[in-house]
This record gives sequence, structure tokens and C-alpha cells, in this order.
Amino acid sequence: MKLSTGSFCLPNKKAIRGLVLLIGFLSSANPSFGAVAQDVSTTTKLGDQNITITLESLDPACKSAGPIQVNKTFCFRVLAKGANDAWLKDFQLLKFDALMPGHHHGMITRPKLRAIKSGEYLIEGVKLHMPGEWTINLNLQHGKAQAQVAIPLKL
Repeated sequence: MKLSTGSFCLPNKKAIRGLVLLIGFLSSANPSFGAVAQDVSTTTKLGDQNITITLESLDPACKSAGPIQVNKTFCFRVLAKGANDAWLKDFQLLKFDALMPGHHHGMITRPKLRAIKSGEYLIEGVKLHMPGEWTINLNLQHGKAQAQVAIPLKL
């Protein structure tokens, strides 16, 4: 059934289903469809310091900047900036997770967290398998102080 208002027609269920199938086909046939370049920063307090956390998306080999593509493996680089380089020596990224709060689930992969140098970590094997609203959760520690950071991400 179509409802008309002047020259505008609302599509029926069959047309909507066809459009959804077309979008699904395009996203699987074209790897750049749905690609999102993501470099985000947030500031949080960890102990008595304000720190900046930057999250950069990298290609699957973790070598160069690259976009996040739905249902494709990639890496994140996490960079922490504190008051000075000496402060970063005791900084740790304890945990990484990605969740879809609206769907009540997380990732289908188990990424590996690897320290590179003071304040820099690689998260390898990340796959965000669905488009939509994701939250990147990071657990941070410096000495006995801990903090959690939630970074929203839309694919």
C-alpha cells in the first residue's frame, strides 16, 4: 500500500526490503563503503594529573593510518599524554573493550593489547562487525590511581 501526499510517495515494505538488501550488497562488495577514519581524543583525570588519550585507527598490519571499516579487522593506537614523559613511565592501559550499548553486545573478536613504549599501546585484531553506535572503553592506571574512559564511535 502506498500513501500519496502530492507527488511524494512513501515506499512499501517490499521497496524498503530491497533498499536494505542493496545497502548490504554495497557494503560487502565495496570495502570502502561505510569506512570511517577515526582519530579521537579525550581528556580525563588519572590520580592528580589531567591526561589526554588519543585513539588512532590503523590498517590491519598496525603500520599506517587507515579507516575503520565495518566487519573488517584493523588496529587502534592509544597514545597518552601527561604532564611530562617521566610521568608516563608508570602509566598503564589495563583493558580495552568495544560495546554497542543499543544492542547490548560487544565485539566478536578478542583483540590483543600490546605496550609499545611509555604512553603508547597497540590494540591488534579489532573488528567492529556492525554499523551503528559503539563505545570504546579503556581502563587506565597510574600507580594506585585508576580511571575508565568511554569514547563514543559511530560507524
